[in-house]
Amino acid sequence: RRTADAPLKTKGAWVSGIEKDGVALYVGVGFAILPPQPSSDGLYGFVVTGAGRLVAHGGSRDLVGRTLEDAVRLSNNRRVDGAELARRIVAAGERGGGWISYPW
Repeated sequence: RRTADAPLKTKGAWVSGIEKDGVALYVGVGFAILPPQPSSDGLYGFVVTGAGRLVAHGGSRDLVGRTLEDAVRLSNNRRVDGAELARRIVAAGERGGGWISYPW
């Protein structure tokens, strides 16, 4: 659970779409925007399917195989809708790449 000592951060990710073996995947590099972090802190890569299932996550191996909805629920983040986050990631990838931000 988030507390005053561990508030939500604003995170962001650059997302792009790729295809591997005929399957559309959405890859991103995410990091904390606010509060400002050293560039070496909180940087992680991820790969998500069009259905919002994590194929890879550099920040937490435990999230691999789970959906973004699962990840949001496990983090006790009530400010992000996992299904909506998945739609935003897919939309950014399908546009040829794009920036998204979200509280985490």
